[in-house]
Amino acid sequence: MAASKFMKSASGVLAVTVFVAGCATPRGGDGTQNASVSDGGCNAAAIGAIGAVLGAVIAGGNTRNMATGAAIGGALGALACVAINAHSQQTRSAEAVEQDYRRQAGALPPQPTVVRYATAIAPSQAIRAGSDVQLRSNIEVVPGRDIPVKEIKEELVLINPEGKEFNRLPKVVNENGGAGQYQNTFAFKLPKSAPQGVYTARTLLYVNNKVMSQSDSKVQLVHGPHANDIVLASK
Repeated sequence: MAASKFMKSASGVLAVTVFVAGCATPRGGDGTQNASVSDGGCNAAAIGAIGAVLGAVIAGGNTRNMATGAAIGGALGALACVAINAHSQQTRSAEAVEQDYRRQAGALPPQPTVVRYATAIAPSQAIRAGSDVQLRSNIEVVPGRDIPVKEIKEELVLINPEGKEFNRLPKVVNENGGAGQYQNTFAFKLPKSAPQGVYTARTLLYVNNKVMSQSDSKVQLVHGPHANDIVLASK
């Protein structure tokens, strides 16, 4: 009997995991200045309902646990539908940032170097489900003396209040290659059925496929009328 319950729970967990992973597979980054993870016709309500059924299976017929399992499964399904859009643009040329660096340091560094990486999330206060969230990054990179900057890429990783990743999107910022100053923006919404709590929007900055910097911003999702009264700082 115990083995049977274990197999039922294990198969339920596997079903939910495969289901969520299949829906949340990133798409986009096609070489244009815009990239997105579209929902592909993903219906958050429908997928949340399917996730709830699968979550209830994990409960193994225990009536008390079925409600909890359904809630967890529904939340997982809803988060699987989060779509991320990204847009980048060059704000200063490679020549301009190189001249500034030489003026201050005397010469270019041996290796490509991130001169500036600053991120800001808006809104900075707590939000209601379905609200627009934007994470904007200002990036400035200079080449090395003998090593050019081939690719600058920023990756957004969304993490739920339990510390589990549920979506990510890499975006090549310098589509034409080269150093310079760039602005990159990620935009997304948390679905209405998403559980409240503090979400992490983590960005990783890569130069020539090497992680050069990381930044975490916080998004607090609140169900109720007082979302805008809570201020949450990024770090």
